[in-house]
Amino acid sequence: MRHIAIFALCLSLTALSGCSPPPADDVAKTTKSIPVEVKRSASTLPARYDTALPDSSAAMKAWFEGDATPPPQAHVFDALARGDAVMFERLQAAATRVAEADATAWAQAWHQGLHYRDIGPSFCSTAQAIVDAPPSHLRMAIVGSYAEHCAQADALALIVRADTPDWAVLAWYSPWRDRALGAAMPYDTRLADVLHAAIARNDRSMAYEAALSMAKLSDPAAMTALRAEHAAIQDAEFSNYLAQAMQPLASTPQAATAATADTRALAARLRDLGFSRVDPDHPGDATTADDLLVEAGHGYWFDVETGTFPNEHDSLLRSLADTVRPALDGVVFEEIAPDIDAEDGSYVLRAYVDGQMLETTAENLGDWYDVDAVLRLLDAALLERRSDQRFILLETMDQTATIVGGKADVLRAALDAGLITSGDPKAAESLGKAFEDRVKASLD
Repeated sequence: MRHIAIFALCLSLTALSGCSPPPADDVAKTTKSIPVEVKRSASTLPARYDTALPDSSAAMKAWFEGDATPPPQAHVFDALARGDAVMFERLQAAATRVAEADATAWAQAWHQGLHYRDIGPSFCSTAQAIVDAPPSHLRMAIVGSYAEHCAQADALALIVRADTPDWAVLAWYSPWRDRALGAAMPYDTRLADVLHAAIARNDRSMAYEAALSMAKLSDPAAMTALRAEHAAIQDAEFSNYLAQAMQPLASTPQAATAATADTRALAARLRDLGFSRVDPDHPGDATTADDLLVEAGHGYWFDVETGTFPNEHDSLLRSLADTVRPALDGVVFEEIAPDIDAEDGSYVLRAYVDGQMLETTAENLGDWYDVDAVLRLLDAALLERRSDQRFILLETMDQTATIVGGKADVLRAALDAGLITSGDPKAAESLGKAFEDRVKASLD
């Protein structure tokens, strides 16, 4: 099925439909071009964005439970995940205030907050110096994300340091991370220590993951240690539970597939059209135009169903803004969620742009993003900046979405060439809900 949405053509691609960006000297015309669903008013960034970050585990818990005194969670964690130097400095300042007895609990809370964020290369480069440095509360807070997303198989000495928490050791060995590392990860007895400690405190989830990690390794010493720890378990139910993780994983390290001539040619066409970050010589695992654009950072792929409340539209807005960098650099996005008990309540989405606040309403679709509202606000922010960048939502056949950002003429050229196909902003949501309905019907 082919969806060419009126919204995608008339709103998200304002310039493609004949409404070119206004001249730089005509602010009045710029503001008139902003969609009527978006309110515009003079406003500075709320003061809470500059407040201190939590410096205790109790403060972290209150923050996670809704305390609005610190900056918004998604704003902070997304900034850290992007390697924002200023936010790292603020985290360092908080780390110096943490009581020694509370350091582990405080650091683990930060690790949990970063766990599901899109960790970028800038985070890795910023974190490297911290992880290399002597023990500190800051190192403890970020080493888990570094281990999971940055550290390769040659980082053993850093990972098994005595000041590296168990959760970071496990994040490095985790069977859920890059499977290309496979069984090549070097075994260290520190992993057996993690398993032992998890069993001792009856942490079944952590014990199971540690056992899986040991079972996948090619070093026989890992399986020997695993069997010994399993044999010592007195709880029969726990023993049976852990036994399920003790079969070595069948997969082997995945070799990188050489890019085909067709893939390189496709990448070259995209680059020649104006998608400058696409590298025909290093297309990664991508084979389609959509994937090549995502791989190069011109596009962003996501599941329209979040599985959480609130949905964090602001995090999605930041990820999409990054595809048109530097056009929206410095813009701060904010989500104000409805009350969890207000089924009919709406979200409020805001963008703070150069002394102006742009605001629009997003529908409360449960645990689904309102993609229309997200694109509407992004488009308004671009118009406020008098930018020629625009966004387009591509066609998908499931509940995921891919949105590509770029200059209007470049997007138009890609559409005209048939390299990308516009999709309906509601299509992914509808397809996903249709699947859910089929599952419910089968259960009934």
